[in-house]
Amino acid sequence: MSVDHAAVGRLIRYGLEPKMTPARSAEYADLVGRARNDSDFAGAVVETAQHAKLLTWAATAAAGTMSPFVSPWTARVGGPPGAWTYHDFGPTPLDLQISNLKTVHAGNAPSLLAMALRTTRRDQITDSREGWIRAQPPTKAGAKRKTLASTALIANATKMRSTTLFDLLWRLRIRSNYKEGDAFLSGALSVADTADFHEALCDIVAATLVTVEVYLAHHSGLASLQACAKAVPIPPALEDSSVLARTHLW
Repeated sequence: MSVDHAAVGRLIRYGLEPKMTPARSAEYADLVGRARNDSDFAGAVVETAQHAKLLTWAATAAAGTMSPFVSPWTARVGGPPGAWTYHDFGPTPLDLQISNLKTVHAGNAPSLLAMALRTTRRDQITDSREGWIRAQPPTKAGAKRKTLASTALIANATKMRSTTLFDLLWRLRIRSNYKEGDAFLSGALSVADTADFHEALCDIVAATLVTVEVYLAHHSGLASLQACAKAVPIPPALEDSSVLARTHLW
């Protein structure tokens, strides 16, 4: 049975709003009802929420002084629009005017990553705007505020944690599921670029997972993590690109 992943995302977003309850939103109440009565929908909500929780941990840990990650996972963009801050992109000065039509090479990769994280952060700020508006105190007349002053936008955006490669990967997943992923391709495109993009994405995800898995093996013990990996029901045809192909790296 197919699952309405857009509805899954809306339910999780409602759940992340501290002051929002099903009694205050008909759509929220309907989504909660679907989760209670549809086991497939409820399972998708739990899976996506766990993914989001892991993403939040990884993105937060990447900026920590005891971070288990290395560059480029520690590269991050912070701050509000117009006052972006850049961290751990390497010693070469960033080209902040670079175009996404540039062909990628080692020299401009940090600048293209910075651009991707910047646009990802801009999307995060846009997604958070409605919540910031609702969180404001009412007007003197007791009415709900419908706009957000630029000073409030800057203050809220400044408080947000930095945006990392983990957020970019999450954005790519959402865009690919509900819109399209072509916006993430750089340079002149050809038929072969589709396969190259897929292979590169697989490499990025696999390398990211190895980093997390090594961290988990250090804290939980190698034998415990190996036992968990062996318990995952992976079809034989997918074993070469699954967690079972990475256990020797732990």
